[in-house]
Amino acid sequence: MSFVDGVNPRGNALHIEGDRLFYGGGDTFYVFDITKPGYPKQLGNIRLAGLCRQIAVKGDVAYVASRETGVWVLDIKDPKNIKLLTRYDAAELATGLDIAGDVLFISLRINGVEFVDISDPANPQHIYLQKTSESQSVWYRDGILYS
Repeated sequence: MSFVDGVNPRGNALHIEGDRLFYGGGDTFYVFDITKPGYPKQLGNIRLAGLCRQIAVKGDVAYVASRETGVWVLDIKDPKNIKLLTRYDAAELATGLDIAGDVLFISLRINGVEFVDISDPANPQHIYLQKTSESQSVWYRDGILYS
């Protein structure tokens, strides 16, 4: 990706859904239109407290893992006017994310994987903590959770 003026090139997080690219550059979450992949067009951004580590998207909501500041929950329905819905204070450093249905899986640096109910994105609720060794990323596929 060639960087657009004013966009932090020191990013840690990328996620693509359709013709939208979601990018975490430092402490800023960006949305780009990539209809023309060689010419990304910035649609909007929002500054968060903490480094954007990983991104997961479900419908019009983006979840941004931000290590010590937990998970930021963003309304991205209008990418030109991204809104903060809430911040979820994960059990420990939030390093990775994935979603299956109404469950958000959060990789925790040392403690494993936290399961969170996101049926109401503005009010995420802890479900369960699965202890594992260090977990930097998490991926759900076909009923199996990989950490």
